[in-house]
Amino acid sequence: MNSRLTVALVVACSLVGISTANARPPRSFSSTVTRTGPAGGTYTRQANISTNGQGGYQRNVTRTGPNGRSVTTQGQGSYNSATGTYNQSRTITGPNGRSATESRSVYVGGPYY
Repeated sequence: MNSRLTVALVVACSLVGISTANARPPRSFSSTVTRTGPAGGTYTRQANISTNGQGGYQRNVTRTGPNGRSVTTQGQGSYNSATGTYNQSRTITGPNGRSATESRSVYVGGPYY
């Protein structure tokens, strides 16, 4: 592998806390945003995100439209230091209760010991 690319991957992984060491303390964040349209209808997005400090996260977002119907997205990701892969999945649930799930694994380099 190109040495510049290797350095770039190591730097990128360290920035998001991907390593075998606990690079950053766990954090959490919540936000609510409400927008009002020209006809007076409102759209609200509420998000809750937390990290575990080792490259993993949990994310829950609910979007509610002017008709009161909501769409919810629940996602998570984690880094596997043994294989150097980042695993993500998310489930989207619509206002009718139907849901779709997608998952992926991406090789990001490593393992870094």
